[in-house]
Amino acid sequence: MATSRDELIKKAGPASEPGSLAMAEEELVLEITKFLESLNLGFDPRALAILDNEDAGQDKIEQLKFRLNGEITSRLLARANSAALFGKINPGDVRSFTEAVFRLGMTPAKIYIFALAFFTLSPALEPLAAKSFARGIMARILAEQMNFKRRFVDEAEIGAILMEIGKVPIILYQQAKGVQLTEEFILKHYKHFGGLMLERCGLSGSFVETIMQDCLSFYDKTLSVRAVTDIARMIVDDSFTRYRKFVIESTLAGIDAASTIGQFIANQFTAAGFGRYLEIRRPDDDDAA
Repeated sequence: MATSRDELIKKAGPASEPGSLAMAEEELVLEITKFLESLNLGFDPRALAILDNEDAGQDKIEQLKFRLNGEITSRLLARANSAALFGKINPGDVRSFTEAVFRLGMTPAKIYIFALAFFTLSPALEPLAAKSFARGIMARILAEQMNFKRRFVDEAEIGAILMEIGKVPIILYQQAKGVQLTEEFILKHYKHFGGLMLERCGLSGSFVETIMQDCLSFYDKTLSVRAVTDIARMIVDDSFTRYRKFVIESTLAGIDAASTIGQFIANQFTAAGFGRYLEIRRPDDDDAA
């Protein structure tokens, strides 16, 4: 008797016939792919193509905000206002959508909008979203500490945010159908769905390579950008596994509102809307660092 899609969802195990199980798995992948294609982001993802044009006029960029929902726009502005990048730009002072895009950079802004559009589709996605943005923050810190150029710092942060974006359609599918997929199925296929999502929004190249990576990689004499994202994931995932949130130990603000790494992280979590997923513990010695 053939193994059905429903049997794969509920109780696929060693007793299943290999051939029928593979067929049911293929059917389920196609079903989730169709489900992904049907997701309504509230705007046409192709509209983000304007952010691929470095010569795009400010008026055209500003018009993009009217295609996005207010939550995405407000979080983008908060992110742009939340930190002094490399200490060269003071926090705050961003008042328009266009200024936020220029502050963050065209590609990082595009990825941020893309990620938020998916992560805000359902409250069920909030834990995954919080973990993903925590990875991005951690990857940025690691890349800056390693003195990466800004372009590579941005790539590390973006890659870390996108690493598990492919779990979004799986979680939403489970919620919509009232089913629970096996962990084995999820781990096997979420990267594939992530690649389809990036393709839908006109993203490819190094971003796809980052979400598809399956081992630690190096340049000739240093860690690669993808390795930094992998290390960030390990750090964040360990904390979420133990505490269901990102727990760090750090001093907080001194004279400057963003004078410590702990304050920087706090600002980023607040800007992204995930403050409740962060716990900062003060060191026993407050004079540390």
